[in-house]
Amino acid sequence: MPDTPRVLKATFVFETRTYGWTESFLWQNPDLNLTLAMPAIQIIAQKRAALMGQQSSMKAQRISVESDDAGNPRVGDSYLLYNLLNGVQGEDSADEDLAVLVTMRNLIAQKRRNMFLRGIPDGVEDKGGQIDFGFSDWLSRLQSWTAAMLAKGVGWWSADKDGGHAVTGYVFDAATGWTKVNVAAGSFVAPFGRLFEARFVGVNGQSALNGRHLVRSIDATSCWVEKQLALANWVFGGTMFLYARHFEQAVTLNAQKIVTRRAGAPLLQSRGRRKAQVRS
Repeated sequence: MPDTPRVLKATFVFETRTYGWTESFLWQNPDLNLTLAMPAIQIIAQKRAALMGQQSSMKAQRISVESDDAGNPRVGDSYLLYNLLNGVQGEDSADEDLAVLVTMRNLIAQKRRNMFLRGIPDGVEDKGGQIDFGFSDWLSRLQSWTAAMLAKGVGWWSADKDGGHAVTGYVFDAATGWTKVNVAAGSFVAPFGRLFEARFVGVNGQSALNGRHLVRSIDATSCWVEKQLALANWVFGGTMFLYARHFEQAVTLNAQKIVTRRAGAPLLQSRGRRKAQVRS
C-alpha cells in the first residue's frame, strides 16, 4: 500500500517586516531530479511574489522529495535556494496576519485544501473582510499565479486508512531505543522493506507507542518503528492502522475572502531563541 510515486514538495519562505511564514504545495513529477525541478518552481515563485506589497519578500525556495519512484515516503532529500524576491514597489503591505483564503478543489470538487496568501498589498483588503479585486492590476496577477499553479498540476496529500491490524507484541531494545512490532498475519505484503505511515492505538493502555509513526515492514507479520522510543514491555492489546497517501491534484484555485491568520514568530525564530543571549 505505497503512496503515489514521484511526488515533490515546494516550500516558499516569506517575510513581512520582521514576521515570517512558509507556504507549501505538492505536485507529481516525471522524475526526482530536484535540480531540474527548481527552474519551473522559480516561475511560480516570481508570480507569487507579485501578489505581495513592498514591505514583503520571499527569502528562499526549497524543494523536497515526498515519495520515491516506488511510492515510499522519503525524508531528508531537499534542495534549498536562497533567491530573494521582493513584493511590488509602491504598494504597501497589509498587516502580516491578514491573508487571502485560497481554496484548492479536486476534479469532482469532493476534496479541498486551503492556502493562505499573506503579505498582500493593503489595498486588496476591502471593508467587511472582502477582497477588492479592482485594486491596481492585482486580479490579473492573481490569475497569472493561479494559471501557473494549475499548469504545474499542484495538489495535496489525501490519506486513506485501512481496516486495522492486531498488535500481537513488540520487542524493545533498551540499548538502542529501536522497536520491532509484531502484528497479525498478512498485515504487510512483499516486497518488504517499505515505509508506511501507521497509527497505533490501545497498546498497553497509554503506551508511548500509541500515536502516528513511520514504520518499515520486515515481513508479513512485523515492522520496525522508524523512531527511537522508550517503552515498557508489551503486556496487552493494540491495533495498527496503516495509511496510504494519495496525491489529489487541484483543478481549481479560488480566492474566497480576507482572513486573519497568525504569520508566525519574528524572523522565523521561536520565542525561546529570540530571548537567548550570547554568552561571553
